[in-house]
Amino acid sequence: MTVISKLSTLVLALGLFSFGTFSCGEEKGLRITSVTPDTGPTSGRTLITIGGSGFQKAKSVGVTVYFNKKKADFLRFEGDDKMLIRSPPGVLGKTADIHIIFGDGREHTFKNAFKYVDLKGGFGIDALAPTK
Repeated sequence: MTVISKLSTLVLALGLFSFGTFSCGEEKGLRITSVTPDTGPTSGRTLITIGGSGFQKAKSVGVTVYFNKKKADFLRFEGDDKMLIRSPPGVLGKTADIHIIFGDGREHTFKNAFKYVDLKGGFGIDALAPTK
C-alpha cells in the first residue's frame, strides 16, 4: 500500500499521468478548462471556443492567443466562461501549444492542445442498410 501510494504521488508530481480533460489551473480567479475543437486544417481559420471561468476581468485588459509562436485571431468573449478565436495556419500532423496572455499579466499554456489535420480526404460510408 505504501509503495503504491508513493509511486502514484511520484507519477502525479512528474506529470506522467493526468485525469480527465486538460486544465491549466487557476490563477487570480481565472480557470481555463477546454479547447473545442482540438483539431483543424493546416490552412488555419478554425473557429475555436476556449472554455473556463473568470474571463470578465480579462475583458477590460485584453488578451492575445498564440499557437506555438503564431498569433491566433482573438474574436470575442462570450460571457465569463468562453472566448472565441480563429487558429493560425500550421503544419500537417503537428500539435500546437496554445498560449494565452492576458493584458493584466496572467498567462496560461495548454501543452499539445490543438492538432493540424488533413480535412481534404472528404467523407466515407461505413455501411449501407436497406430501408423498409
